Amino acid sequence: MLALLYKTRREIERVLDETKTRLQEEKSWATSTTAMQAHFMAIVHNLLLFLQDGHQQQGVENTAEIQRRQNGWSNRKAS
Repeated sequence: MLALLYKTRREIERVLDETKTRLQEEKSWATSTTAMQAHFMAIVHNLLLFLQDGHQQQGVENTAEIQRRQNGWSNRKAS
């Protein structure tokens, strides 16, 4: 798992560096507080997607969430 995270991080860094080079930018990270928060939220979002994908590959299911979604759709159809 750790090796996969490192490989994924390295691929992301390579894409960012290549993008920065093509756009002729001097820095690829923002310095304002709002922009840093946006970067942090994007990183957290991607990490959660990565973990969710790993759980799905291992057959781990969140049955409470699945049931909640099914109930939500049932309630919407009835309205």
